[in-house]
Amino acid sequence: HTGLLRDETLVLRQLLGYSDVDSAAPSFQPESLGDRLQRSSMRDVLFVGLDIDTYQGYDQLIGDQQLHIGVSILDTRVLEDMLLNPTAANYQEAITSYQFTVGESAYCKRASKNFLFGLSQPISITELKPKIDALLSKRDYILVLHGTHSDFKILQHLKIDLPAQSLYVVDTNKAAQSPLKLYYRYSLEKLLEALQIPYANLHAAGNDAHYCLRALLMIAVFDAERYPSEQYKALLHLFRATAQAPRPLTRGEIWQMEEPQREAHREAKSQSRSRRKAKRAARTNRRLLERL
Repeated sequence: HTGLLRDETLVLRQLLGYSDVDSAAPSFQPESLGDRLQRSSMRDVLFVGLDIDTYQGYDQLIGDQQLHIGVSILDTRVLEDMLLNPTAANYQEAITSYQFTVGESAYCKRASKNFLFGLSQPISITELKPKIDALLSKRDYILVLHGTHSDFKILQHLKIDLPAQSLYVVDTNKAAQSPLKLYYRYSLEKLLEALQIPYANLHAAGNDAHYCLRALLMIAVFDAERYPSEQYKALLHLFRATAQAPRPLTRGEIWQMEEPQREAHREAKSQSRSRRKAKRAARTNRRLLERL
């Protein structure tokens, strides 16, 4: 159905707090989507982008399974801070992204080289679940994927129960259907183009998980712009600026630079890495304090 309004879009309105329009009765309970933040209309949740890539099939795990898993996190507390202090907002670093590779094949090495949003981490298959659980502990979260069928299969084999533990699962294909008036399912690449989101190096799981979250924010913008309201103008600017922030350069683009530019880029990347480490350390400290 062209432009069918699905629950995923209604859920976005509740979670991101950008619309008072109730044009359909949802099949979910709004109160099940977490508490409101104190200083904005958004809910207090993590959006968790997920993507899993393997060339060996999703129906079963084999002894030497080669795969890469991308996990990206967008914290509405971070969005709220940027909303209230826009002069200090760093849109490019609002989403924190991870990529884990299982196996040493050329397939996994290529994904590691192509990951744009950090350093890819080699890991054993038994370490995956505790690693991912540690990233999401103590917070309500919304799982975000571009198509769910294959990823859910392999999550089940890995005994990682992210869908069951999330407050809701958003498929960006379904969420985009009404705002973009779609009559068929777009590939992630086509969706990013339609939403004018800069991208490169698709099919590295860490990148795809990251782009799912950018797409989610722009879907919200397209949805909200159908019902213009001054009340949400600053919020929509925040979503658009984060979704359409410049992407990191690919390796090929870096090597085409002159040496002084390359050196400046390396320094900027190093500083960005240091900021991410500091943020992760701060989050770890907060979790430790919460357990006391």
